[in-house]
Amino acid sequence: MRTLALLCCLILGCFGQNNAPVFRAQTPIVLFPLAVYEKDGQPLETLSESDISVLDNGRPKPVHVDLIGSYRMKIALVIVVQTSGISQPALLKLQKTGSLIEGYITGEAGEAAILGVDDSVRCLQPFTSDGLEIRNAFRHLKPSGADREAHTLDGVKEAIRLLSERPAEDRRLILTISESRDRGSRTPFSEVLLDAQQSNASIYTLSYSAYLTPFTTEASEYVPADSGGLLLMATELARMAKRNMAEALATASGGRHLSFNTLKGLESDLVDVGKEVHHQYLVSLTPDSDAAPAYHAITVAVKGHARCVIRTRPGYWSVGTGR
Repeated sequence: MRTLALLCCLILGCFGQNNAPVFRAQTPIVLFPLAVYEKDGQPLETLSESDISVLDNGRPKPVHVDLIGSYRMKIALVIVVQTSGISQPALLKLQKTGSLIEGYITGEAGEAAILGVDDSVRCLQPFTSDGLEIRNAFRHLKPSGADREAHTLDGVKEAIRLLSERPAEDRRLILTISESRDRGSRTPFSEVLLDAQQSNASIYTLSYSAYLTPFTTEASEYVPADSGGLLLMATELARMAKRNMAEALATASGGRHLSFNTLKGLESDLVDVGKEVHHQYLVSLTPDSDAAPAYHAITVAVKGHARCVIRTRPGYWSVGTGR
C-alpha cells in the first residue's frame, strides 16, 4: 500500500508541466468504500467500527464506518462503453445485459447514465432511474465513429464531471467496458486519476480483447460493421496504465478490474461488481488542513484478520489553504 501511494504521488509529478493537474477545492469528506475478504475469497460482512483502523500517512486517523446494510446512499453510476467499430462483437454481448445494471448494481433507488467512446465521447443515455430506459439503451448499443479509436480516458473524465453534478451524498461509481488500453484520448492518465480521487469516485473496469471476442460470438448474431472494418519504480503505475489502462484505473481508485471474452463471462463480471458494491463498508474521514497540496497514503487494518484481503482506495489528495 505504501509503495502504491508513493508511486501515485510521484507519477503525478512525472508528466511534465504541460499535463500538470490543476488542484481544485478540498473535498470536505473523503469516502472510502471498503471490501474485506477472507483469504478463501469469502466476504467478511460482520465487522464493527472498532474492528477497522486507518492510518493516514502512517498516523492513526479517526474515521466513521457505516456497516454493511446500515446505509441508504443512492448509487450514481456512469457506464463508459467503447463503441468503436472494432468493438462490435463485445457490443453484441452487451446488448443482452442491460437488466443486470439495475438488478445488481444501481438497484431501484439508484440511477445510471451511459457514455459511448470512439473518436469522441457521446452521451447515449442521460441519468435515469428507469430500468427500462437503461435496458433499451443497452439494446441499441452499436458501433459508431472511428473503427479503432476509443477515447476511454476522455470518457472517464466526462463521467467524473457528470458525477460531480449529482448530490454530494450519492455513492459515485464509474464502470468502463472497453479494451484494456486507451486509443487516442487527449486527457492524460494523471489528470483522470487525480479527478477520480478528489471526487470520491470508484472505477470498476471490465475489459476484453477486440481480437478474441469475435471468436466467442455466435455466427447467427454477428453482423458486419457499417464502417468496415514514469521513471523506474516511480513510474510503475504509469507503465501499468500504458500496458493495461483499465487495471491501473481500478487499482488507483479502489475499484476492481475484471475481464471477459464470452457473454457468460460478461454477465458474471457484472454480477460480481454488483455484489461487491453492495457488500462494502463505507469509511469516511475529514482531511486535515495542510499547508500545501499533498497526497495521503491510506492503510487499513482489520482486527483479528491479519491475512484478509482488503480492497479500497490507496489514498487521497488534500488541497490545503497554503498558509
